Amino acid sequence: GRVAAKLTADEEEFVANFNRPLEHAARWATREGAQLVVSISAQTRVAVQRATAHALRIGQHPTVMARTLRTIVGLTPQQAIAVTNYANAVAEGRSTAAWSLAPSKGGPAARVDAYATRLRNWRANNIARTELLKASNMGQRDLWRDMMRRGYLPSTISQRWVCSHDDRLC
Repeated sequence: GRVAAKLTADEEEFVANFNRPLEHAARWATREGAQLVVSISAQTRVAVQRATAHALRIGQHPTVMARTLRTIVGLTPQQAIAVTNYANAVAEGRSTAAWSLAPSKGGPAARVDAYATRLRNWRANNIARTELLKASNMGQRDLWRDMMRRGYLPSTISQRWVCSHDDRLC
């Protein structure tokens, strides 16, 4: 039979730290996240950072996090202009198939509201995906740096890109 090796206290700490990359990611998100999100206030930035950290800690899918962000983040100025332009086109009877993001059901106000909602949904999903991936990558980097600083990994370790053999990548 196999005999299980007893780990030293240092080895147990190494394993415990190495198995917690999402905690490093959550800390990074709280500290430095949402820097790429434009047209938001400082308070909104903090809210996005906290939502990202929470999502990482509980393993939340980006689409679920996006539902939270929809209540936190509004439209960018460019998106607000697009909604205004669409509202004007609808009011003037100029809305055509080119405005395919909004359904044709309902009255003009409902169509404009649907268009604005789709833009908010798109933005929330984009932010959720970007923030979770960035925080995960930066958290992994911080974890490896921490492991090097503590002497668990050699300081000569380097990063290497690994690509899929899928034709769509690399």
